[in-house]
Amino acid sequence: MAVIKGTYTIEKHFVGKDKIPTLWFYHEAKVAKPVVIAIHGWTGNKEGMLTNCLRMADAGFCTISVDARMHGDRLDPEFWGKFAENFPKTFFTIVVETAKDIGQIVDFLEMREDSS
Repeated sequence: MAVIKGTYTIEKHFVGKDKIPTLWFYHEAKVAKPVVIAIHGWTGNKEGMLTNCLRMADAGFCTISVDARMHGDRLDPEFWGKFAENFPKTFFTIVVETAKDIGQIVDFLEMREDSS
């Protein structure tokens, strides 16, 4: 069972030129925090990372949970059809495009003074 301590801030942000949906979890503090970027598993979403993200906030991190391409707030109505049609191509496209999204998030964080 997860033991979550304290009070947290959870913010929803749309980051980068592609407006990537993210949730940010942290304890209030006036100092820069190290950042962890959390990615959900197959068919998951950023909200499914809640317990893990709160645990990392307990440890002093700012955790950013991200919706992978075609998942969560980015769910494609043709999600299952595309997989049925060509699973390997669709799967690897999602992985590659999500990796590019992580690059946009890192670029965004490098401009901020409250992350490290």
